[in-house]
Amino acid sequence: MKKISNLVFNFFFLLLTGIYSFSFPQNRMNDLLRRNKYRIDDWISYSDMKYITSIAVGRSYIYFGSTNGILRYSRFYNEWDYPFTKSNGLADDRILVVAFDWSTDFIWAAHSKGISYYRDGMNWWNNISKSEIGMNSQENLLSIGIDNNNIWIETDKRYYIGDKLGGNFHWTNPPVDKYKNKIIWFGKKALKKFDFPLFISEPEYLFFPEGYIRDKYFHNYNISYFTEDDRENLWLGTWGLGAAVGNLRTDFLNVLRFGLYQNSVEAIEDDDGIVWIGGLAKNELSHGITLWDRRKDKWEHIDIQKLAAFQNYSITSIKADSHFVWIGTLDGLMRYDKKKNSWKLYTVFNNLRDNLIYKLDMDEDGVWVATGSGVNLIKYPEYKVHNFQNKLLKNTRVYDIKCDGFIVWAATRRGIFKYDKFLQQWSSVKGSSEIVIPTTTAIGKWKNELWFATGGGIQFFNKKTKKWQAFPQFHYFENTRINSIIPSENYVWVGTETGLYKFNREKKYWIVYTSADGLIDDSVRTIVLEGNYLWLGTRKGLTFFLWNRRGRID
Repeated sequence: MKKISNLVFNFFFLLLTGIYSFSFPQNRMNDLLRRNKYRIDDWISYSDMKYITSIAVGRSYIYFGSTNGILRYSRFYNEWDYPFTKSNGLADDRILVVAFDWSTDFIWAAHSKGISYYRDGMNWWNNISKSEIGMNSQENLLSIGIDNNNIWIETDKRYYIGDKLGGNFHWTNPPVDKYKNKIIWFGKKALKKFDFPLFISEPEYLFFPEGYIRDKYFHNYNISYFTEDDRENLWLGTWGLGAAVGNLRTDFLNVLRFGLYQNSVEAIEDDDGIVWIGGLAKNELSHGITLWDRRKDKWEHIDIQKLAAFQNYSITSIKADSHFVWIGTLDGLMRYDKKKNSWKLYTVFNNLRDNLIYKLDMDEDGVWVATGSGVNLIKYPEYKVHNFQNKLLKNTRVYDIKCDGFIVWAATRRGIFKYDKFLQQWSSVKGSSEIVIPTTTAIGKWKNELWFATGGGIQFFNKKTKKWQAFPQFHYFENTRINSIIPSENYVWVGTETGLYKFNREKKYWIVYTSADGLIDDSVRTIVLEGNYLWLGTRKGLTFFLWNRRGRID
């Protein structure tokens, strides 16, 4: 067996270089208010967590520090639990070092803003800023050490020591001999030379003892961190593939997929327990689709860059029927055959109005496609593309489409349109006179109500009373774009570029939730309402919000 090269050590050092400090996003008073209002699992966020920076073996979990939070793998159930991120109170998601103290059961995490600690049973993470520790803003945290009484911090400039119950940090000299053998280090100082065995893994991966894993597309993922537990398991972190574990008795390696393939979330579709998640490709390290089997709690990633059928990697909408999964992109409509495991591309050459796909919806007639130049219907059962020859919508951007029995509603650049299936014709719809900008970006439906997000605010139409009501932008949604709208019996949820808005129907008022509450990002692109939970797709990941927790007053 070959010894690991300097690759892992150099790689870990590069992760910690060039990361600078900023002040905390909230002062301590706001943090206390947030703790009193929410429980630690009221907001749970997932993002691209494939880039591992550190690993710590805990009593119940293996903790993986990543560029987007702390992953937790149960040692007893061999499954993932929800991750810790800023949504749960961490000051920063880019984790440099994660550590576990067996005497207190505290989890410690170093990041660009300082250090944080948590123990099961606490309701929130406790954050200590660099200035409170005594660091200057340019110091990079490299390692965390734990002895019988103290927490040690190693930076690229000096050492600090503090009480292991979470306070009184100060500068100190490097550990002397009487401390050295008693300190358990995590991070850069914990990495040692190790003879990797030639692990055997599942067919799509090859492990190389030099320190990397190769996938079926011949892409190499460097080992960025590793640590051994007391059960002859070697836990591995990679740069781009996520976590893995190798059994040192059997030499078998298991890649543990978790989280999103990319951060951006524009589309969420639950296909009989398999959730499809996709988003825009801009500024992403990797481009692909996430499949989450909720029943088995298994994650799968589809690298669409390796699929020749895709002309564009930005996904705008996903819908599934019994045979196919339909995926709208910025350059064509993709169809995935679930039985044959094959892909087909629809473009203007297949009679689409435009290759730019904004939204999809489905009814008994087929798949309705909102494009950059009008609407198409892919008719069942032949799946032929029907092109509406209508002057009203010709060359008009259609941002959303919603099936409503014998009527199909379209949100367009020029306002609201509807298609009457009996009359087989499109017509424009005049909304509330209070809305001065007609451009309509999203549609929501609940019973007899249709809600429309526009450039001038929100308006809704009651089909039973034939009346309109409006919430003008200048009064309710100033300086923001409305991306999605989900009405329900008691509340209306609105996703915007500046947070999640909630309208209380009974009390007639709006409130807004932002990253200060627990959103992973304020840009809420899509919303799915599921009982007491909201699925919130943002530019930086997917947040689950327990909006209806008993006892909480918003």
